[in-house]
Amino acid sequence: MEARIAKLEEIEAIRRQFVRLNELFDKPYDADGLARLWTEDGYLEACDGQFSGRREIHEFFSDLAASFTLHYAVNGVIDVDPALQHATGRWYGWETPIVAGSPLIGAFTSTQEYAKVEGEWQWVGIWETAHFLCAVDVGWVNEAEPRQERSSRLASE
Repeated sequence: MEARIAKLEEIEAIRRQFVRLNELFDKPYDADGLARLWTEDGYLEACDGQFSGRREIHEFFSDLAASFTLHYAVNGVIDVDPALQHATGRWYGWETPIVAGSPLIGAFTSTQEYAKVEGEWQWVGIWETAHFLCAVDVGWVNEAEPRQERSSRLASE
């Protein structure tokens, strides 16, 4: 029973850390705070490219141009290893940025890997697949047609 409760507590800690990540996305994009949430050699794969290590992740977030954004993460599934030191997660998400005065809406899925570092969960990696990002007034009907998606390393495992 204690092991089951401990696992549930770690899952909740990861969920809370993910809320923190989204809050930092929505400052918008607190690059210093975001980079600290990754392990030193962490990895981010998003529609804008692939970024390895805190320095590259920081540079990526420093360069984003949204004047406003809200991120929503839903339907998360988190699996924690028995030692409670590593975990993986799968999430669906929405984002609503304003870029150059234009409101956009986007949908994505992500696969995530976490490690507990000095008592706090950090991201080892996020592999994100953007399904669409389009102007609100246009909608996603033309953006969401079947097309080749990038697949993440963990999604195929």
